[in-house]
Amino acid sequence: MPSFLKTLLTPRMLLIVWGGFGALFVLYVIIAAGVQRADRPGAELGGAAEQRPLRDARLLVGEMAEFNYAYTARSTPTVVFNDDPGGAPTRLSDFRGRTLVVNFWATWCAPCKKELPSLNALAGRVRDIEVDVLTVAADPKGRAAAEAALADLGVDDVTALMDKRLALASAIGGQAALPITIIYDRNGDEVGRLVGEADWASQEAEALVRRVAAR
Repeated sequence: MPSFLKTLLTPRMLLIVWGGFGALFVLYVIIAAGVQRADRPGAELGGAAEQRPLRDARLLVGEMAEFNYAYTARSTPTVVFNDDPGGAPTRLSDFRGRTLVVNFWATWCAPCKKELPSLNALAGRVRDIEVDVLTVAADPKGRAAAEAALADLGVDDVTALMDKRLALASAIGGQAALPITIIYDRNGDEVGRLVGEADWASQEAEALVRRVAAR
């Protein structure tokens, strides 16, 4: 018998081989069980599933088709912002306990200004639940310019904040484009974000926000 076969057939090698097969089988069982739980009807609703991040693809339709769920744990930044003249120092973590829709915009951003009235409408529609719609002006022009733009657009039903030094925009790992809208659940965890313009007064947007708030 060739020497390499004698080596493979030793009790030690056989034990290693069978141990490897056993580990693979256990891994297969764990993965299969996880897939079955995820595919089970209502797996996103109730019980222990409520503690998992919301990743219901059925909500990502219409105006929310470009919304991307967060697949890594990201909490509301603790960085202080809104501390330019006329603003009280603020942290997003100050709002923990409520669902947040946080929109980053700027006075020079045409898509942002087009989108803002729909965020104002959303704020009015979800007033019956614990949701805050925050507009954060990531704009070096400052508070006076941002407030004037919001007044011109008739946006008065949101919580308007400033990020003149871009401290918050940097803390969220923001993209180079505006607008960006991030939804946080009541525990302060990011549900996901949408980069670009959307109609937040749409049924799809309201359904997504209400689903997050209901968790």
